[in-house]
Amino acid sequence: MWTRVSRRNQKPIPTRFNPSGVNWKTIARLTDALEEIDYIIVVKGTFARNRGSGLTKSSRIRATPQLINLIEKQFDMTPNTIGFHPLAEPIVMKGKLDTNKQKPIIPYTDTPRSKADRKLLTAYNGFIQKQEIMLPQSMNEWKPDLIFTTRIFSNGSWDEGGRLFGGEFQNQPKSERSKILINNQSVSEIDISNCHATMAFAEAGVDWFASHSQDLYQIQQMGYWPREVVKKAFSIVLNVDNEASAIKALVREATREHWSFAYEQVDRPKWYHNLIADLKLAYPEIAPNFFRARGLHYMCKEGEIALLVIKECLQRQIPVLTLHDSYIMPRQYSVPVACIVKNAFKKLVSVNCIVR
Repeated sequence: MWTRVSRRNQKPIPTRFNPSGVNWKTIARLTDALEEIDYIIVVKGTFARNRGSGLTKSSRIRATPQLINLIEKQFDMTPNTIGFHPLAEPIVMKGKLDTNKQKPIIPYTDTPRSKADRKLLTAYNGFIQKQEIMLPQSMNEWKPDLIFTTRIFSNGSWDEGGRLFGGEFQNQPKSERSKILINNQSVSEIDISNCHATMAFAEAGVDWFASHSQDLYQIQQMGYWPREVVKKAFSIVLNVDNEASAIKALVREATREHWSFAYEQVDRPKWYHNLIADLKLAYPEIAPNFFRARGLHYMCKEGEIALLVIKECLQRQIPVLTLHDSYIMPRQYSVPVACIVKNAFKKLVSVNCIVR
């Protein structure tokens, strides 16, 4: 497995998040030493001073057969014996964008909630690291996923961000995640349908699924627009803080996904203005929350739901992996986990959700 590693001298990481006390210079020197004795392969990155160019690439390293042999044969180590620092911090706070357009890790003062979250995630990480989580690599081959779950908040606020991150499985497409093995068992994945949209309506006092029988992204008022376009636009207007940013994001998404070739509605001048206007008319209950960056608050609620699911699954000794609004578990547990997710959503959002 390739691992990214920084070779640039950066701001020191606060001690809380760096219990080993290793600095960037030591990491670079260690990387050079391991490469010199043929224990790792290094692909050095590049640094582009033109910010936003997309040309800056992190260095990557991976183990050579010599290092793998040393670990597996001479030291008789397996993936389950490779862990994380016992003082690794599962609650992370990031600040606002700095001059390098990055959100740095910042110190924080604990709250009763952060202490409770840390206690739960520490227990969860200890439990999940005892399970064998294998990711598909190629035909009939798997590789272990070493998972350490962290809850990451944004902008120095306990009310923004707060999603759970950890594990290579989160970076895989759904088609590949379906092939994961947990303790040599095949898995099921369930997800909360229209998660943030349902939260947005609940915030406006509307229980969408109780009051509507139609797909949230295919209501009659939006019938002119393809569902995929409506879904993406809906997410964008909830996550940005002004209409100009929404238009930029829509154009960027349309270019990346080649919407103009796939949908005639997008192959017209100023289509994005019409789309945004139609969204405001079609969803008047939540239109006041458009362009208010509410997405970060819904992510926080999403993280709270995931923690409730983790807590219940721990009590039942069910190994469950979280991916924001999705959950992966051995197939035999799909029904009870679906019930756990529904109950957690209802408890925290006060409306029902649909899981698929």
